[in-house]
Amino acid sequence: MAYKQNSINEAYWRKYTEEASKFYKEKMLQLGTKDELKGSVHGIDAPNHMMYKIDTLYSKDGHRAYEFLLEYDIFEPTVGIYYGCKGFTLDGYDHDTEIENFNKEWEQLKGLVCSILNNTFPGKNFAMRFKATNNANDNTYWPFWITLQEEEDIHEVGLRALKLIRNVYRKMLEEDVIETKELPVFKNNPDSTSFTQKAYTQFIEKLYIYKRGRMGRIVDEEATKKNILLFETFMNNAEKRRIIYRDLNYEYAWQVQEYSNSDFIRLFSAFFQYMADHHLIKTRGTTGVANIPWKELSRFILSKKGMPYGDSLRTQKEDALCMPDNEVRHWRDLVQHLLTE
Repeated sequence: MAYKQNSINEAYWRKYTEEASKFYKEKMLQLGTKDELKGSVHGIDAPNHMMYKIDTLYSKDGHRAYEFLLEYDIFEPTVGIYYGCKGFTLDGYDHDTEIENFNKEWEQLKGLVCSILNNTFPGKNFAMRFKATNNANDNTYWPFWITLQEEEDIHEVGLRALKLIRNVYRKMLEEDVIETKELPVFKNNPDSTSFTQKAYTQFIEKLYIYKRGRMGRIVDEEATKKNILLFETFMNNAEKRRIIYRDLNYEYAWQVQEYSNSDFIRLFSAFFQYMADHHLIKTRGTTGVANIPWKELSRFILSKKGMPYGDSLRTQKEDALCMPDNEVRHWRDLVQHLLTE
């Protein structure tokens, strides 16, 4: 965004850049001292950069150097910390020609690097994290770079990933053979939201009842409406009893007032068992035990601490439901009251 260059704006820029940079500077300092992280390019100081470098590699023809580093520009907190391979065209050689070589190598290595990083860091997908450079200053060129996300540890993710990337380049340069691999398909997952109307709808779909129609399986509208109304009655009366409340900070969420995880499990297990006993939902095989969609429930109901339940409902249910008969009756009676009030 453009702004007038004057002393007041300059003072604001310096103040807020310094504040925004603090987090990233502290993160970089986990790799070494301020002196050890002093930036340099071609042996010339780059005072606004903090850099942590591992061993440089060189092409066999002597035209190119490959520097592997984590870097941060203290005047660019909006960019954050990034890492990857910075290429150098060595003296006496044409920079445009060597940029073509850097790009050609990277296009062939990218799929392998991505597969190795994805396999090393389960749950992360690097297919869309490789970024292109916007300059080729002073005979340097980044074939790619990767942002170190704010929640990622600089040792466990940043430095480890950098070493893995260097290993791929080292093998390529030493063996003069490039192992190519298709870039893993990037799968956008739009269903990963929680505490949204979409997450609530996905839970409601678990209450659907199906029947056979002329064109195959169709929703039984009457039975489904009955199930949804029953659940809404249960939730509304639970709110009136202050067992839960609607958290309007979210798009679609309720939060438990006082119940522990175990009591929450007991209450909702009793509700779904009521539905199973009245043949409103299917049970697990012929056991007669209600099949409860814990995963979907945890995506629109928060614990009393305002935190997502995650997998805890599923993993704690066995212990929570191990209780004497009088407690079982207590939860069944409570559900009955919540449905008839």
